[in-house]
Amino acid sequence: MPIEEIRVPALAWSNSFLEQNRFFIDIGFNLLLLAVAISPFVVLYIRRKSPTGWLDLVLLVAALAGFPYATSYALSWLFGKDYAVLRFVVLVISSVMVICLVRWGKRYFVARSLTLLLLVGILPTFPSAGERSRQSSCAVNLRTLGITLLNADRRIISLKNPPPHNDSLVDSGAEVSWRVKLLPYIELDHLYQQYEFKSPWDSQANWAIACRRLELFTCPSEPDMTNPDGGRFTSYVMLENTNKNQGNPNLVYDQDRKLLDANRILLIESCGANVVWTEPRDADVDTLRWSLKPANRKEEKEPWRSKNVGASSHAGVVQVVFGDGTTRSFSRSIDEGVLRKVILGQASAEELD
Repeated sequence: MPIEEIRVPALAWSNSFLEQNRFFIDIGFNLLLLAVAISPFVVLYIRRKSPTGWLDLVLLVAALAGFPYATSYALSWLFGKDYAVLRFVVLVISSVMVICLVRWGKRYFVARSLTLLLLVGILPTFPSAGERSRQSSCAVNLRTLGITLLNADRRIISLKNPPPHNDSLVDSGAEVSWRVKLLPYIELDHLYQQYEFKSPWDSQANWAIACRRLELFTCPSEPDMTNPDGGRFTSYVMLENTNKNQGNPNLVYDQDRKLLDANRILLIESCGANVVWTEPRDADVDTLRWSLKPANRKEEKEPWRSKNVGASSHAGVVQVVFGDGTTRSFSRSIDEGVLRKVILGQASAEELD
């Protein structure tokens, strides 16, 4: 019996006709994009009529046959947010080189070849640079949320108390996530006013808000996915204990350990917790593995399947913000003993570095 998927790709189309015919629309659209992208080389093939022309023709046919099936890659490459201008410049440069070759002959063949080699050499570095940019944006999200929580302390939540911070805001009302409580502090008061505090977070009255994607709660490196009903996940959670017995060796916060401690994790990336952003729940350290290392290749490829206390879509790291508002990146291969000290707020400055 198939297991229900935790996350599914977010719907990018709202028109039912377009959704039903999306595959064919994608193929036609990508064929058009491909024609535009390779048109300079088509011109070159037609004009030069050299013995290598047949090779060019074979390559063009292969590209036409294979490219439409790489729909998501094609769209992300041509319209992705990262280095879109640079990609356009590359196409312009290739067009200029072809025009020069057609007009002035073989004098520019060496120059064109060197330029192509240069482009082939530097293009592989752009995805990693894009990931560094997304990782930096994720750290900004964490820092912003951390500072916002500190500003909201003793107003709508009390960080001197251990999580969860999901108390009801009205008499006989349902639990309300601390993320919803922060909305007026992050210039989203209109969403806060729409929220029905007497109803559960997943009620019909509040589900439309749960389906809203909020960039501040979402790591830019995560793929655009939702739960099967369209709810949007948060990338950032607090660490909480469901077992609050003082004898629990995994007790993260007690009367001597506060959320505001400078060496204590305030928020952590934990996409494996699969928490919808309006859901009054965080990462339960009593049920999750105290590790950042993926248990298998499946978890490495799809980190939202992880059962670790921290998991992210970044390459090799998980980011946190501490009680003083500072952010840090921890390697997935961090020693589990050191990680345990970090979670319990017992790590030394040397171990944090």
